[in-house]
Parts: sequence; C-alpha cells; structure tokens
Amino acid sequence: MVQHAGSDFQFFDLAFVYGAGNSPVPNVYNYIHENAVPGINYYRLKQIDFDGSSVHSTTIACVVSLQKLVYYVDMYSNLRIRTGFSEHTDLVLTIIDNAGKVLIENNISSKETTDEVVVNVSALSQGVYTFILRGANTSLSGRFVVVQ
Repeated sequence: MVQHAGSDFQFFDLAFVYGAGNSPVPNVYNYIHENAVPGINYYRLKQIDFDGSSVHSTTIACVVSLQKLVYYVDMYSNLRIRTGFSEHTDLVLTIIDNAGKVLIENNISSKETTDEVVVNVSALSQGVYTFILRGANTSLSGRFVVVQ
C-alpha cells in the first residue's frame, strides 16, 4: 500500500500495489501520484503480509514544484524533456510501461546534461508510457504517447 500525507502528517492510503509474494529476487514497484499538491508531500509504504500483519517503511519527503514541465515526442521518435535545470547534474531517466515494467533506464552524465534531455523511443511499441527523470535533488515525471 502506498500512503501519502501532507504537512499535517496524517497518512491515508493512496494506492494498492500488488506484491510478488515470497520472492527469492528483489522486485521493483512503481507508482506515480498524479495529483500531488505543490509543496512537500510525504510518502511511505505499508507492507501487508498474508497473515494480515503490517509494517511501515521509512517516510520520504518529495517536493512538488509549480514549474511547468514541457516534454513531447518529436517526428524523429525522440522524447524531448525540457528540464529547466540551470546547472549540470547527473540524472537517471527511466521509462516504464502501463504494467510498471522498466523498459529503458539511462544514466545521463552531468557533462551531457543541459536544460533538455533527449532519448530515442522508436523501439517502443505504440502505447502510453511514463518517464521519471531523477537527479540528486529533484524528480520530474510525465506520460507520453508513442504512435506508429
């Protein structure tokens, strides 16, 4: 269970994400809070075991900016994300499908980083995808469509 709280620290259930059960390998889960409010948002996970017992993860804080994020897929099948970053920073760009499967994960060196990140998405099938662009102090995300 993904839980969310505002500045009052009153957590509520935001989304249920099905787990893999007992698994011998680590699993990665994704959820994007589409309606997060500007300011500081707090998140934690509530793991519920088969016997009904539960435990909470460490709480993390995410800052949601009022900055307008501009991104689009150009006619050459490049996803272009205008970051608005004024400084060079190391980034990780992750693209996931609607099932939560990671399809692309690129490390972008601070030497390459400008105010625009470009990645070719021509290998993706037609559909809707989510990108997450993470840096040391920021995270941007959005959904985009690939049309063949």
